[in-house]
Amino acid sequence: MKWQTAVFAIVFLICSYPIFAQDTNAKFDDEGILAPACLQLSQPLCTPADLDKWVADLQHWRFEHRIRMGFDDSYYRNPALQWTQSSFIQPQMMVEDRAFYDPVNHRYTVDRYLDDLQKRYGGIDAVLIWHTYPNIGIDNRNQYDMLRAMPAVSTASAKWSVIFIAAGCACFFRSCCGIRALVMKASQTGKQPRN
Repeated sequence: MKWQTAVFAIVFLICSYPIFAQDTNAKFDDEGILAPACLQLSQPLCTPADLDKWVADLQHWRFEHRIRMGFDDSYYRNPALQWTQSSFIQPQMMVEDRAFYDPVNHRYTVDRYLDDLQKRYGGIDAVLIWHTYPNIGIDNRNQYDMLRAMPAVSTASAKWSVIFIAAGCACFFRSCCGIRALVMKASQTGKQPRN
């Protein structure tokens, strides 16, 4: 009976070893992936082969973890969401931005806003237009009151989206109280987002 228990214990340990095994040499700390040891100051310089081995090990680690967690990339392959994979510049813009709204002439100036961003850093791929913060709390108005206080925002927001999309830029407008939300994709016009 003792030998059966010993055999069972050995078989159990052998079979459970893969569960506890770390099959990569990747090192991690609280902040993420650690660089290879050869990049530490006290070590000799890394060779291209050292770096290739390190990258291959990380790719193997990623592959194994995708399997273990049952990773499903169907959202990434969804044609309706493909535009997000090349949409890198996405500022959050206040609806009161002086490049976007002209308070003297009381009109929205989407083209001026886009031209400004084109000059400053080469344009944008998408924009989130925000109407509430940082203004909320300075008086007794809530977010709905602030939205309604913007001149012609319910009709203008439809025009914004057309101009942004024509420029190849996705437009996200957070709206409330009966004003429809606009989430437009540049792919709807067949235009590629700016990069």
